[in-house]
Amino acid sequence: MQVAPSGASGRGISIEEHSPKHIRIEEFVNIATAIRGTNNQCELTIMQMGGMNVAFTLLFDDGVKWIVKAPKSVSEATKNKLISEVATLKFLNKVGNLAVPQLHGFSLTEDNSAKTPYIVMDAISGITLSEALSDGYDETKMRRTLDAVANFRKALKRHPHYDIGSLVIHSDDFNDDDDISADELDDMICVGKLINLWTFDLEPHEYQSRTYGDPFDYYIDQLHISHTSGLIYGERDEKEELLLAHMFLGLILPQYVQATKTFYLAHTDLSLSNIMVDPSDGTLTGIIDWEFANTLPAQSVEHYPSFLANKERFRRRFCIESEEFAERFEGWRKYYAEQFLDDEETAKYNSRIDVIFMFERLLRDFNDRPKEEIVEVFTALKNSGALNGPLPKLPWEDSPSLEPTVTIDRTPVEEIAKRDEEILVKSKSKCRWKKALFKVRSGFSAAARFICYHSQGEANTKAGVEGEKAAGGEEQRK
Repeated sequence: MQVAPSGASGRGISIEEHSPKHIRIEEFVNIATAIRGTNNQCELTIMQMGGMNVAFTLLFDDGVKWIVKAPKSVSEATKNKLISEVATLKFLNKVGNLAVPQLHGFSLTEDNSAKTPYIVMDAISGITLSEALSDGYDETKMRRTLDAVANFRKALKRHPHYDIGSLVIHSDDFNDDDDISADELDDMICVGKLINLWTFDLEPHEYQSRTYGDPFDYYIDQLHISHTSGLIYGERDEKEELLLAHMFLGLILPQYVQATKTFYLAHTDLSLSNIMVDPSDGTLTGIIDWEFANTLPAQSVEHYPSFLANKERFRRRFCIESEEFAERFEGWRKYYAEQFLDDEETAKYNSRIDVIFMFERLLRDFNDRPKEEIVEVFTALKNSGALNGPLPKLPWEDSPSLEPTVTIDRTPVEEIAKRDEEILVKSKSKCRWKKALFKVRSGFSAAARFICYHSQGEANTKAGVEGEKAAGGEEQRK
């Protein structure tokens, strides 16, 4: 049995030894043969395991290669993710002339001979851009690849959507127990509830998935999730600093978010591992792994190739420290940006990509928000013209002034949450400041209670110890 080489899309392993036990992998041969509808025979040749999925390569006797992709474990979350990937691929195939896998067939439930949901699609030729760069990809080839990636983004922008979310299959006649052919999907694709890397497997009490018509609602929810979906680390004083930073980020969002009613499909993980190229000339052969694609505001960092946004990650991956690399990397970014000079909106966001990347990372990582980085980010936001108005006052006494217009109220957080809730109920106002204050403060009121509880616990423990000492002294005197 053939074994896949190790690569970014997964590690190659023996099919017999390591295939998931719930999947009847031999049935994929019959499924693929039936879908193709010819007399060509096929066989399973390679299996690759990723973090969430398993992929099998099917080789037909005339040289055609297909991929069957299935979740490693089946749950409601993995089914929803698969439905979104099917809808996204169908949408991309319908747009036409895009370097993505052609969708051939799928099943959205376990009610099939393989006993698992699956997608059947073309295998993309070539190697990953990561592998190409490791093998010595020259500048001419890299520029050709960047041209194609830029043109791909332009093509997606010609097909706007009017809600933030994930593409899904919707029909009054749709039944989860039915297999639907790819040709029947054209009128069933719409924007549905958001499924992204940070939310797809969260419990309902952690996140209520939905669509968004207002980008501010989307951004404030992403901030809120950073707090509700994980533990807060550190000592009591450190937790208080994290909560203060969290509230400050919520207050800055009304100034950061750009109002819009149009949104565009973004891959959301346009990394070196998901870009396939022909190493001989730099041709883009395909962009793969669309399971977390979302329709997002044009300002979102996910529209920008992630390998160009995060220079330090790129440097660490290839262990490059030279000035020559830095110049080369900046050259790639400049060349990519030049492809959008005729698009004022995209050019504007490309010019701010460093601060956008830093800010949106802070939104999603509750436990990694150093005060110095927050000051740096918001200074850069102001200097880049990325804000709708002046910044709130920084909540740390030793921080530099950034033309404040809002001061954070240090009233006990539970009283603030109660007061803001009453204001919102009475006025029904959709003022962004009130929405931000209410969402952020109520979101961490539980954490404030936790801190107060432990403070009281420490006081009680201290009082108890002092009481024991006093009792012991009295006993000795007796």
